[in-house]
Amino acid sequence: MIGSTGLASTNAFFESQTDLTTDDARKTFAKEGLKDLKFLYSNTTAEDPKACDFLSFVSIILDLSSQLFRGLFCGPLVLCTFAAHLSAISGAVEVDGWKEKPARSGLVLSAAAVSS
Repeated sequence: MIGSTGLASTNAFFESQTDLTTDDARKTFAKEGLKDLKFLYSNTTAEDPKACDFLSFVSIILDLSSQLFRGLFCGPLVLCTFAAHLSAISGAVEVDGWKEKPARSGLVLSAAAVSS
């Protein structure tokens, strides 16, 4: 479910962009998004190093990015995919001991689906 939603979100994004109508333009855009994992962030143009949020700081410490990006896991394609996942599981039956931190797994799978 998450994988197909990531693909659908990415396709919908490309269809909504008037400057990304050719395969070459989309490939270039995708390659740039994968560079330094920019697709994971809501802002990849942060100029003030002091204006970094906590998750971006953690990503720098973990060497996830060579630059000071802001809004880790808040990239629009990741959020769209994650929102669809949360909507799909909203009525799921809870299993004791299984729901300790469910959002983390879905969020990471959403990011992985978009990156594929």
